[in-house]
Amino acid sequence: MKKLISVVLSGAMLASVLLCGCNLKPKEKGAGVSSKVDLSGTSLDSAKYNAALELYEKKVPDSKYVVQVFADGIRGEGSYHVSDKQLSFYYNADEGRATLTLTYLTEKNVLYFDIDMNYGDTRYYLNSGDNLAVDGIETYISDAAALKNDKYCVYSDSAAVYFEEIKTDLPIYYSRMIALADKAFPELGFGLEDIGFKFGDKYRSVDPNQASSTEPVIKNEHKFENGVCKDCGMSWSDYCYETLEKMDPHTKPGEWHAIYGQDNDLMLEPSDYVQISASYKEDAEIYYQHIDDNWNTESCRIYFIERDGKPVIGIRFNYSEGMYSNGDYTVSDKYEYWFRIEAEAGEFAKIFESKESFAKNFEMYLFVEDEDHVGHDVWGTKSDEEIKKIFESDGCDYYTKEEMIDFFWNDHQRIFECMDKAMVWMDTNLADSGVNWKK
Repeated sequence: MKKLISVVLSGAMLASVLLCGCNLKPKEKGAGVSSKVDLSGTSLDSAKYNAALELYEKKVPDSKYVVQVFADGIRGEGSYHVSDKQLSFYYNADEGRATLTLTYLTEKNVLYFDIDMNYGDTRYYLNSGDNLAVDGIETYISDAAALKNDKYCVYSDSAAVYFEEIKTDLPIYYSRMIALADKAFPELGFGLEDIGFKFGDKYRSVDPNQASSTEPVIKNEHKFENGVCKDCGMSWSDYCYETLEKMDPHTKPGEWHAIYGQDNDLMLEPSDYVQISASYKEDAEIYYQHIDDNWNTESCRIYFIERDGKPVIGIRFNYSEGMYSNGDYTVSDKYEYWFRIEAEAGEFAKIFESKESFAKNFEMYLFVEDEDHVGHDVWGTKSDEEIKKIFESDGCDYYTKEEMIDFFWNDHQRIFECMDKAMVWMDTNLADSGVNWKK
């Protein structure tokens, strides 16, 4: 899974909350019994804090994960977690480049602010300590950008050699946090600052849409049609590889490259992700994954390869159940629904024009592992009732071929939109690649 979001329990200690997803059939989220917080005697607004708490409990009844916040044009994302004990708001830049965390403890009326910025193998990581006032955040950011480390709890300043970059990048990250915090609770008509956390005006003039010093800016000058540039003949997979080489901070030129794409509000849960990768110029892949509360996995893989000297695009939808441990720190799934199609670039509009066309063009299998962990397709060899009994013996739910056709057909548009949004900083999309799924 992509993410592990940390919920701050104190200024110096972090407790990790593993983000989980939802079931195949979307779970109903309803209101429980909301807690109430009395913030009288502080400068915070109790009514608005409690409104945010009630909203969070409606969105996340089990309090397992954060609620994400997005804004068009801003890299990374915001997120929040609210309880009667604390409120945390995060800004996370892409690829682990930076995290800003605001945490307020209600019972102690204490505010903490963590800054964690990474430059290669070096790190600038500090915490405000417990004397930060709700109207002192802006000063704290200014001091941190000036590397006034004697004022705060500094866990690592190995990135101090990047002083000029820190001085430029921290205001950008903070301006993004401000913009996202303003959009924290759109259902309530107010943002985080309206509760009483003052971000100040100094950094609102900093453009949150600009890239930091570690974030590459990609401009697509090509005019792709059916996966090939009309002007220069470059293939989309070639463009993908060259772009990933610029964006992947963890690999060297000529190696396999991969990045996680921009998250977005169409994803089902915070643990969902899109990864774009390429092994070489003729081999690219886009992968979407969602894992639900029962550790069942829904995924979609689009791959671009050459076969017999011709470019081929494949799309594969999967849904897996029955996760078990292999005993060697790896896991597998006993049951896997497997839908696949391969076609030439530009042919997908016909395939996705109707559910009937979708079903007609896809290969469909249901693999069930035997005791030797070898998968066998049971559709066509066993009846639905026989298959259902096998699934039920492991406490799993069986879905017929017709039900899975409906499921993948109903969800394919959301998944493809997630992929398009994920590639925003690559300045490209599925249509460029030849997957012309939109009418």
